Amino acid sequence: MIAWSKDHLVPEAHEWWRLWSTRFIGAAIAIDALTLAPVMGMMPPSVRSVNPVVFDGLQMLFVGAALVGRFIRQPKVRDRVAAHTTAE
Repeated sequence: MIAWSKDHLVPEAHEWWRLWSTRFIGAAIAIDALTLAPVMGMMPPSVRSVNPVVFDGLQMLFVGAALVGRFIRQPKVRDRVAAHTTAE
């Protein structure tokens, strides 16, 4: 499995949780989960009264930010990946 991942995944895959794009996609998925009917039924009335368009807008914002985040240099992640690959 490790050999397969080294051949098929980007070098920074093991640092996935540090990447901004991953964080933004996670936020979009969390918002999507919150808008599910059973979950919304458990929310306080103040949250349920929020227009669903607001949730859709937030999802679009986070997905768009994730796309942009894939193109932003993240030197701390790159340095950690470089240190990890040279140690092997």
